[in-house]
Amino acid sequence: MYTKIVHRKHRGTKLIFFSFSFALFFIIVYYLYRHYDELFLTRTNYQQLIEEAAIRHDMSPLLLKAVIWQESRFKANIVGSHKEIGLMQIRPNYGAVTDWEKEHNQKIKCKGILFNPELNIEIGAWYLGRALKRWNTYKHHKELALSEYNAGLKGMRPWIPSEREGKVISRITIPSTKEYVSGIIRKYNEYKAEDPYKK
Repeated sequence: MYTKIVHRKHRGTKLIFFSFSFALFFIIVYYLYRHYDELFLTRTNYQQLIEEAAIRHDMSPLLLKAVIWQESRFKANIVGSHKEIGLMQIRPNYGAVTDWEKEHNQKIKCKGILFNPELNIEIGAWYLGRALKRWNTYKHHKELALSEYNAGLKGMRPWIPSEREGKVISRITIPSTKEYVSGIIRKYNEYKAEDPYKK
């Protein structure tokens, strides 16, 4: 009788252990699946490009990384619903690309070249860096720069606060842009918490 009770307890302990192990394994696999691009691609393929572009254009590499996360989840070959291309979802013959071409006196002859991670990050970082400089006297200059990156200078002008200390996100009237800016700021803060020595 005693032996049977011991065996039952032993089987119950084994069952709990295997159930816990399976659940833990499932959680790890699911986490890796959800964060694969972030955990591996940025560290192996793009991290150095992000760091170098951020230094060139005087911005936090963590902010630039958060923008790329929001735009493409680090997928270099992705095409957006409005034909946005690559990691930073830049559009041929529009916005960041045309402004960069004028500034650098260069012409992007083939839109396929915009899929190149180095050029894509360079153009996007240049455009974002210019916006950050434009709004650097405002307390929430990051939110203003991100609004410009998403909606364009003309589109975001109504959201500029009258006071330099004024909030920005609450003024954004386009829901998709509001979520875009909020999502990047959340991700940027996550990255800062993970790497407190970077700004």
